[in-house]
Amino acid sequence: MNSMHAADRRRWKPLRRLTLLTALAGCALVFVASLGCGKPEVPAADADAPWLDVESQRQLLRQNDVRLKILAANNLGRMGPAAAPAITDLERLAKSEDAKLSAAAESALEKIRTEP
Repeated sequence: MNSMHAADRRRWKPLRRLTLLTALAGCALVFVASLGCGKPEVPAADADAPWLDVESQRQLLRQNDVRLKILAANNLGRMGPAAAPAITDLERLAKSEDAKLSAAAESALEKIRTEP
């Protein structure tokens, strides 16, 4: 009976090794992926994200959903001076009673008005 137990252990040894290697590879993948999670600059018209143009973001500023407005304000702020056409919309939102929306609009205005 003892010899059968040893045979079972030998049979499962490669599977345990494979499981360990898979877990290590997964950890390495997560680590490498986390290295590229910085905040990239968003150009005024990104070829990879054509919906991130000034006019589409201005349309989001006019939506009822506060979360969309905050997202659009943040996107416009990342565009910098190229987002100047949205200044009047952002000035209106900077007066909002919603503290997060007001802060996002003010931050965007500061970034847009700052020379590169």
